[in-house]
Amino acid sequence: MRGWGVWELPAATRLLIAVVTALAAVWALSAVWVAPLHARDLMAFAVLLVAGAVSVEASRRVPEPAGMNANDMLGAWLVPIAVLPPVYSLLAPVALMALTQCRVRHIAPYKRVYSAAAIGVAHATGSALFHALPGRWTDWGLLTPHPIPITLALLALAVLAKVLNAGLVGLAVKTADPEASWADVFVVDHGQLEITEVCAGVLIALVVGLSPLLVLLALAPVLLLQRGMLYAQLHAAARTDAKTGLLNAVAWEREAATELAAARRNSQPAAVLLVDIDHFKRVNDTYGTPGRRRRAARGRRRPAGASTRQPRPGLPLRRGRVRPAPTGTGRRRGAACCGEAASAGRHNDHARGRRLGAGDRVSRDRHRRRGYRACRGRARAAGRRRPRSVPGQSPRP
Repeated sequence: MRGWGVWELPAATRLLIAVVTALAAVWALSAVWVAPLHARDLMAFAVLLVAGAVSVEASRRVPEPAGMNANDMLGAWLVPIAVLPPVYSLLAPVALMALTQCRVRHIAPYKRVYSAAAIGVAHATGSALFHALPGRWTDWGLLTPHPIPITLALLALAVLAKVLNAGLVGLAVKTADPEASWADVFVVDHGQLEITEVCAGVLIALVVGLSPLLVLLALAPVLLLQRGMLYAQLHAAARTDAKTGLLNAVAWEREAATELAAARRNSQPAAVLLVDIDHFKRVNDTYGTPGRRRRAARGRRRPAGASTRQPRPGLPLRRGRVRPAPTGTGRRRGAACCGEAASAGRHNDHARGRRLGAGDRVSRDRHRRRGYRACRGRARAAGRRRPRSVPGQSPRP
């Protein structure tokens, strides 16, 4: 248990995960104990759960670009399940998230657990409110003569479940990363995708109201819609750079050729604006991503005397305190100029060579020789024949 990734999260995030998960578990157990089971509800739940599993399996063959999750259209099947008693909305995400963890992509288990709990609580809340409406809004017998009331009720259920789920997930992200803005946490990146998923869920719920077996006819169109939305996501990811959100080189050249051809065809002027930003590294370090700022904050909290240098390729380094460099006869002159090099300000090349003394011997000696040459040059510039010695050490005669 000590090695679980959940213990690395902030205390507020752990508390939120524990509360939401406990709420979903207690609600599910009490609903199973109290709610009556009907054969029609069980058949509809089984058919919709199988359809959701097929959608999860279909997303398994689609590669996920960096920073983007493949949409498996679970909302299209969870909204019809929410029409059933709330216990089914609490149990369905558990099975679907377990299947996603095993078949699609393995991530930290606490993320799947919290996702299942958040989805279950959101859709169970919508289901409870749906069943609390007056009979004219939820009577399936009035679906054919008066379809508008029950359609509006299903639409409200789907929107409420989507908003509650997004709120719980966004709250977890905000507590885990306090530097993230509320707009970045709760703004939906793909609005059309979310709207399409809600509409598909309402339509499938209406089909389930007529007959649960008709869901099999809706499975193929939903899978085709899922692949179409994934194609749009993959196409956008292939054209843009993941870090900046701008067009990559291939997409930029293609778009530039199209614009230049259009300008040439219409006899219109065209121009290219190039912007050269000075000191961009400084701007990037100052206004970088929150993750980079967190890593910098962790670096400032390191123990006193801990090594902060980055290992070079092929150079094995050990973390911990830097051991003093050996003072053999062949290196006394380099060690003797350490006091003068330490007072040289930002040109302290020999001090840098001394920090590398925990590396291999060849690299250490090279840096010491370079530091000694720098000290000797500054000594000659100051009118002295040799560098100043460190008290207690004497240079080699």
